Amino acid sequence: TKKEICKLFNWSEEVPIVVIFDHSYLDGLYRSGRTLFKDNLQWIRATFNKIKKINNVNWIVKNHPENPYSLQKALTDTEQEFARAFTHEKHIKFFPKNLSNKSFPNIISLAITGKGSVGTEYSSLGIPVIITNKAHYSDFGFILEPKTKEEYFNLLENINKIPSLTKEQINLAKIFVFLEQDFF
Repeated sequence: TKKEICKLFNWSEEVPIVVIFDHSYLDGLYRSGRTLFKDNLQWIRATFNKIKKINNVNWIVKNHPENPYSLQKALTDTEQEFARAFTHEKHIKFFPKNLSNKSFPNIISLAITGKGSVGTEYSSLGIPVIITNKAHYSDFGFILEPKTKEEYFNLLENINKIPSLTKEQINLAKIFVFLEQDFF
């Protein structure tokens, strides 16, 4: 529950929780077109740098499920980047490996990803999602798609002002997930 995660991290329950879903740094980033950052590593580093200064949000960083297995090929991973970026920031935590992220839909206010399946999964549950790259579900009206780095950073700075998804947006996301899973 949100109460339990806040107790674990010593956070106030009144502050929104946002999860950043990182990517494998060996992912096929360039297949989808528009990107705000050169690659996934540049994206996560810039995001980490920005959220250090945003104290009115509690942040959870979740590594890509593939990261522990791709480390032999990659020079770094989410956990290493997290350790480099943060030392004493109490409002930013790395998601513990011994917990399940199945409770996220009940505790988080917003999700952030480059272009992963998080965009459809969480939107269909009514949770706003920010993506920074063009995705196969772009332009369907149920995710936040900043067109510039400045717009992205502005969204991060104003997360508390981002409204919940409308019923129409949730339905669009659900329709997309249904069509994607049943017909593609």
